[in-house]
Amino acid sequence: MISLVISIESNHNTGQANPILREIVRNPNGEIISTNDFAKQFVTTIKPDVIGKYTLTITNLGGSVVSIGILFGNLPFVGQNNQLNVNFFAGLVAGEVLAIAGIIALIAGLVVVIVDRRRITRNKTT
Repeated sequence: MISLVISIESNHNTGQANPILREIVRNPNGEIISTNDFAKQFVTTIKPDVIGKYTLTITNLGGSVVSIGILFGNLPFVGQNNQLNVNFFAGLVAGEVLAIAGIIALIAGLVVVIVDRRRITRNKTT
Protein backbone atom coordinates (compact mmCIF):
# COMPACT_ATOMS: atom_id res chain seq x y z
CA MET A 1 0.00 0.00 0.00
CA ILE A 2 1.13 3.51 -0.79
CA SER A 3 -0.08 6.15 1.63
CA LEU A 4 -0.60 9.78 0.74
CA VAL A 5 -0.98 12.47 3.40
CA ILE A 6 -1.22 16.12 2.34
CA SER A 7 -1.64 18.97 4.81
CA ILE A 8 -1.99 22.65 3.98
CA GLU A 9 0.07 24.73 6.40
CA SER A 10 -2.32 27.50 7.41
CA ASN A 11 0.28 29.86 8.88
CA HIS A 12 1.92 30.34 5.45
CA ASN A 13 -1.24 31.00 3.44
CA THR A 14 -1.65 34.51 2.20
CA GLY A 15 -4.97 35.64 0.84
CA GLN A 16 -7.48 32.85 0.35
CA ALA A 17 -8.97 31.45 3.58
CA ASN A 18 -9.42 27.84 2.39
CA PRO A 19 -7.35 27.18 -0.73
CA ILE A 20 -8.47 24.28 -2.91
CA LEU A 21 -5.84 21.84 -4.16
CA ARG A 22 -6.05 18.86 -6.51
CA GLU A 23 -3.95 15.72 -6.17
CA ILE A 24 -3.35 13.36 -9.08
CA VAL A 25 -1.44 10.08 -8.78
CA ARG A 26 -0.32 8.32 -11.96
CA ASN A 27 1.07 4.81 -12.24
CA PRO A 28 4.21 4.03 -14.29
CA ASN A 29 2.03 3.62 -17.42
CA GLY A 30 0.74 7.20 -17.03
CA GLU A 31 -2.77 6.12 -16.04
CA ILE A 32 -4.51 8.18 -13.35
CA ILE A 33 -5.20 5.97 -10.32
CA SER A 34 -6.27 8.71 -7.89
CA THR A 35 -7.58 12.25 -8.27
CA ASN A 36 -9.24 14.39 -5.59
CA ASP A 37 -9.91 18.04 -4.79
CA PHE A 38 -9.43 19.02 -1.14
CA ALA A 39 -8.95 21.84 1.34
CA LYS A 40 -6.93 21.74 4.58
CA GLN A 41 -5.96 18.03 4.78
CA PHE A 42 -6.19 14.90 2.65
CA VAL A 43 -5.35 11.27 3.53
CA THR A 44 -5.68 8.20 1.32
CA THR A 45 -4.09 4.85 0.57
CA ILE A 46 -3.42 3.54 -2.91
CA LYS A 47 -2.87 -0.07 -3.87
CA PRO A 48 -0.14 -0.24 -6.54
CA ASP A 49 -1.14 -2.29 -9.55
CA VAL A 50 2.11 -2.04 -11.52
CA ILE A 51 5.73 -2.13 -10.37
CA GLY A 52 7.58 1.10 -11.08
CA LYS A 53 7.70 4.84 -10.43
CA TYR A 54 4.43 6.49 -9.33
CA THR A 55 4.02 10.22 -9.91
CA LEU A 56 2.19 12.62 -7.59
CA THR A 57 1.05 15.99 -8.94
CA ILE A 58 -0.40 18.70 -6.69
CA THR A 59 -2.22 21.57 -8.41
CA ASN A 60 -3.25 24.81 -6.70
CA LEU A 61 -6.73 25.65 -8.02
CA GLY A 62 -6.74 29.07 -6.36
CA GLY A 63 -4.68 32.19 -6.98
CA SER A 64 -2.94 32.45 -3.61
CA VAL A 65 0.42 31.11 -2.48
CA VAL A 66 0.08 27.88 -0.47
CA SER A 67 2.60 25.91 1.62
CA ILE A 68 1.95 22.20 2.05
CA GLY A 69 3.45 19.20 3.80
CA ILE A 70 3.38 15.83 2.03
CA LEU A 71 4.07 12.22 3.03
CA PHE A 72 3.98 9.90 0.02
CA GLY A 73 5.14 6.31 0.26
CA ASN A 74 4.91 3.25 2.47
CA LEU A 75 3.81 4.42 5.91
CA PRO A 76 3.74 1.34 8.16
CA PHE A 77 1.44 2.99 10.71
CA VAL A 78 -1.36 3.64 8.17
CA GLY A 79 -3.40 0.57 7.20
CA GLN A 80 -6.17 -0.04 4.71
CA ASN A 81 -9.06 2.44 4.66
CA ASN A 82 -6.74 5.05 6.22
CA GLN A 83 -7.00 3.39 9.65
CA LEU A 84 -4.19 3.69 12.18
CA ASN A 85 -2.27 0.40 12.43
CA VAL A 86 -2.08 -0.24 16.18
CA ASN A 87 0.17 -3.30 15.73
CA PHE A 88 2.96 -1.01 14.55
CA PHE A 89 2.94 0.86 17.86
CA ALA A 90 2.80 -2.31 19.99
CA GLY A 91 6.51 -2.89 19.37
CA LEU A 92 7.31 0.68 20.44
CA VAL A 93 5.34 0.31 23.66
CA ALA A 94 6.99 -3.05 24.42
CA GLY A 95 10.41 -1.49 23.85
CA GLU A 96 9.65 1.38 26.22
CA VAL A 97 8.43 -1.03 28.91
CA LEU A 98 11.60 -3.11 28.58
CA ALA A 99 13.78 0.01 28.73
CA ILE A 100 12.06 1.19 31.91
CA ALA A 101 12.38 -2.30 33.45
CA GLY A 102 16.09 -2.25 32.59
CA ILE A 103 16.60 1.11 34.27
CA ILE A 104 14.78 -0.10 37.40
CA ALA A 105 16.92 -3.27 37.48
CA LEU A 106 20.08 -1.13 37.11
CA ILE A 107 19.08 1.09 40.02
CA ALA A 108 18.17 -1.94 42.16
CA GLY A 109 21.55 -3.52 41.36
CA LEU A 110 23.41 -0.38 42.38
CA VAL A 111 21.49 -0.28 45.69
CA VAL A 112 22.39 -3.92 46.39
CA VAL A 113 26.08 -3.26 45.65
CA ILE A 114 26.17 -0.22 47.94
CA VAL A 115 24.41 -2.07 50.79
CA ASP A 116 26.78 -5.06 50.42
CA ARG A 117 29.85 -2.80 50.53
CA ARG A 118 28.64 -1.18 53.74
CA ARG A 119 27.95 -4.58 55.27
CA ILE A 120 31.44 -5.85 54.28
CA THR A 121 33.18 -2.77 55.70
CA ARG A 122 31.24 -3.11 59.00
CA ASN A 123 32.24 -6.79 59.30
CA LYS A 124 35.94 -5.96 58.73
CA THR A 125 35.99 -3.33 61.50
CA THR A 126 34.56 -5.69 64.13
